[in-house]
Amino acid sequence: MNQKENNNKNNNKENNNLNIENENNEKKSLKNSKNENNNNKIENEILLKNEDIKSDNKFLENKSLISNESENLSKKNIKNNIENELNNLKTENLNLKQTIKNLKKENENIKNENLLLTNQIKLLNKNSTNKTKFFSEDEITKSKIIIKDEIKTLKNWILNQTIKFKLLMNNETSNISIENFHFLCDNKPTLILIKTKENDRIGGFTNLSWKCNEKKRDEFKKDNSTFIFSLDKKQKCFPKKNSFYTIRTFKNENGPIFGNLELHINKNFTEGECLNNKKCFKYDEDILNGKIQFKIEIFEIYEII
Repeated sequence: MNQKENNNKNNNKENNNLNIENENNEKKSLKNSKNENNNNKIENEILLKNEDIKSDNKFLENKSLISNESENLSKKNIKNNIENELNNLKTENLNLKQTIKNLKKENENIKNENLLLTNQIKLLNKNSTNKTKFFSEDEITKSKIIIKDEIKTLKNWILNQTIKFKLLMNNETSNISIENFHFLCDNKPTLILIKTKENDRIGGFTNLSWKCNEKKRDEFKKDNSTFIFSLDKKQKCFPKKNSFYTIRTFKNENGPIFGNLELHINKNFTEGECLNNKKCFKYDEDILNGKIQFKIEIFEIYEII
């Protein structure tokens, strides 16, 4: 009996031990399963973290790339702006140089104008000093071109024996320029006498002004009292009735012109031409015996008073 009980007791003990072991195994299995789950969870979390980190890194890389591109673009824009500024400065520098050049040229023109005005003032002062003389003495009597007997012929041609001649300019005592010619001779009836280097003596007379319209390059004018002449041939050439003009005036390109270059003096008063085309004046023979061009030995311009 005791043996049986002992056996039972031992069996129970073994069962208990087995149960305990099973329980322990279950617990262990549960624990392992739990640990495995935890490990999987941790692994997943790690994977997610890694993905986040990768995403963050990619974002940072993109951001860095964008920043670099933006920086490069900004540098490029700065470079372009600097180049544009340099080009603008070069252009301004060129404009400034041109302005300085223009100012120098203008200053030179002003100097020349001042010199001309100074000479004109001196001449006016001289004329003012001798004003009484001009009206009391006929200055053409001192001419180096015309002789005394021919003065009466000129007055007959002008149709007035009471007139006197006041010397305005010549190539011996005057400042010779086209500007001075207009300053002294515009708005006055004038007689022009010329002696060529071949000793031909010719000239022209007009009541018209040599002043040219400021808005025009040149101007055509007509007056039937205008004429050209040869002292040597005692020939006066009248204007044609149907001629469009009898003188042609320029601002500064030419000297006096009678007709269609039938008597023309250049702006330096050194030479001229006589074209015998008879377009504006009628005459049997041209005033220069078939010659076209001539060089001036002496010229004198008088105002008719």
